[in-house]
Amino acid sequence: MKLSYNPIFVDEKITNIMYITEDITELEKLQLEAEETEKERGRYVEILQELSGNKRESLKVYFDNSFKLIHDCLNNLNKISYESDINADKENFNMVLKRLHTLKGDSLIYGLNSLSAFTHDVETEVVDISIEFSKKKDVNKLDPLKGKVFELEGLSVIYAQCCNDIFKLKFESVEKLYQEFHREYSLIEYSLFKYLGSIPKITVDPDVSSSFLETENRGKIKEKLIKELRGLKNICICLNEKKLITNISGFEKKLNDKEFEKIETFDRFKEIVANFIKKIEVEVRGKVLTRKELHAKKINDKIWAETVCTFYNLFKNLDRFKEQDFTIFLDILKDLTKKTESSYLEMTVALIKSLILRMDFKVRVYLKIFIKEVFLFFIVIIHSQKDGEIINLFLKMLEKEKLETEEFYGDMEDLIGLDRDEVEICFSNSKKIFYFLEKLFRRVKNGYPENAVLSLIGEKAIEDEHPISKVLKDFFEAERFRWGSYIGQIETVQFSKSFFENYNAEDIIKPEVFEALPENLMYVKNILLKNGQFSDDHLARLFNFLFEPPLKYSLNKFQSMINQISSGLGKKVEFKLTGDQGSLGKEKLVLLEEAMVHIIRNSIDHGIEDPSERSNKGKSEKGLLEITCKEEKGNLLKLVIKDDGKGINIDKLCEKAISTGVLKAEEVEKLNEKEKLNMIFLPSMSTKESVSEISGRGIGMDVVKNSLENIGATLTLESVMDEGTTFTIELPKNLKIDNT
Repeated sequence: MKLSYNPIFVDEKITNIMYITEDITELEKLQLEAEETEKERGRYVEILQELSGNKRESLKVYFDNSFKLIHDCLNNLNKISYESDINADKENFNMVLKRLHTLKGDSLIYGLNSLSAFTHDVETEVVDISIEFSKKKDVNKLDPLKGKVFELEGLSVIYAQCCNDIFKLKFESVEKLYQEFHREYSLIEYSLFKYLGSIPKITVDPDVSSSFLETENRGKIKEKLIKELRGLKNICICLNEKKLITNISGFEKKLNDKEFEKIETFDRFKEIVANFIKKIEVEVRGKVLTRKELHAKKINDKIWAETVCTFYNLFKNLDRFKEQDFTIFLDILKDLTKKTESSYLEMTVALIKSLILRMDFKVRVYLKIFIKEVFLFFIVIIHSQKDGEIINLFLKMLEKEKLETEEFYGDMEDLIGLDRDEVEICFSNSKKIFYFLEKLFRRVKNGYPENAVLSLIGEKAIEDEHPISKVLKDFFEAERFRWGSYIGQIETVQFSKSFFENYNAEDIIKPEVFEALPENLMYVKNILLKNGQFSDDHLARLFNFLFEPPLKYSLNKFQSMINQISSGLGKKVEFKLTGDQGSLGKEKLVLLEEAMVHIIRNSIDHGIEDPSERSNKGKSEKGLLEITCKEEKGNLLKLVIKDDGKGINIDKLCEKAISTGVLKAEEVEKLNEKEKLNMIFLPSMSTKESVSEISGRGIGMDVVKNSLENIGATLTLESVMDEGTTFTIELPKNLKIDNT
């Protein structure tokens, strides 16, 4: 607190004194945070300076090896914890010291001073503890040491992330840490709600999806929960997540508090620890959604439809509750949910199975809350799939089991609290809902699903009173404390393809000429060693080859052009660039790219259908345009440009050739299929009737072919109706020298 006073004067005499008491805790906190931010900024600059003196490929080798050394140290320390052999302990300590010594030496070689100094400190602690262990073994002393090793990994992660900023280097160990981060919190959420069920005399609270399980073995569940929290905290140390470390420590302290052991109601539980839990959940979800280690999951329509149907049967039988009947349903669901690849559904079934063993009168109430949450989850998942096949299959299954659709709608009205007509909308195919969810899942990348829902509704992307708005606001509500508020929300994202669209676009690494140089240099070196004499022209070609810019990277520029063209035409196109890096001289590269621009424009305009036409054909609404680079070093460059569009209609092509007078009817009849297809390269040939700003009337494919031939390349074509078109460009490099 800060105390100050101000005298109040009247006619130059003090009449009153005003005392001011201020709480400056928040100000001091903000000041400390600002100082910490400035300190981290300074450290970041220092690390960048240390890294900048090294080559990209050298740092990749160093950090891959460093993370392995650190993980090996942790494995050795774990062995000391579990083994009772003194000689084995000594050997494990020696292995830890050997690995730390190697890491310290490598860090010095690469000029990474902070890493080297911190490794030295850890090394010193290992020596001290190993001496103490030789006198008396106390495994509790290993925990602080493991903590220091986790901090060492955390410092390595900071360096690695700086490497990503400079060199776009990615490290598998860092990616695995974030994947483990997500997995560990998912397990914590499950254990937490299992623990909630061990609290006796619990009150019914509809805001929690009450998973009140196992009144026995309360201590074991709590022990498992604390172990998982410590595991998450160690991962947070590695990832330098200081706020999370503080909140996890606070939650763990509450769990170990004697007052916590006396909790008899869930309301009391919320009052004591819910604040910590929600803070942890929000932080973890934000980190996971804004990172790129989250993996997409695929949906099997039939399996999901069967799962929805079985959960509905479970709900239908709530009033005829019998342990045996429910066990049958749950055994079926256990197998089905495993096939769905949904951890949320698998864990839900496990929680329900534990719950029904209690057999008290409240169980049906709790089960209904569970099943409601599951069906909210289903509605979001169903509409995130563009084809709506899950709904179609599910309704057919209802019919097969002689269950009325109207009865289902009525049951859902009772379960999820929507009107009958609103329920029907939620379980009907709707492009409007699908496109809304596409926008939602793209925006969810900021880490806050509820904010994304509310902002889109506020922008009138969908009406506030639309049934899906009500479902989403319910499912993604941030304040509600219930089972699945983390794992359920994360999985709706993982099963949505739109979240992962262009996910890796910003990760394209720009290779420099010097990165293509080593391979080219080795090739030239071999030619020089194998051959004796060279003409000036030969030598010039060889040395020009050394400094050719990388080819595949140069073609990445087509991504923005493809996005712009497809958007202007109302089409959806995915661009893929695969194959060898290759290299090509600048002049030829410019001419090659000009030709490819025309081919790509034609593929999007003439070839790839609009989303509705593709859907009617049973195709994905999004077309695919793929460029594959292949290189035979020094001999040949091959570029394959392929789309999965409608293909070229040869009959229309023939009609066009005859109607424009390019060929006579009798000449066309003599042509085979390949020759007819190659008419596309004749002047003024196109099968498209309307003019397009993108590719005109097709005029220019003859020019494209001639342009490529001028740089020594050939252009060939293959096309299959409704499957797509493939253009292949082959460009000889002619670097092989024949001295015979």
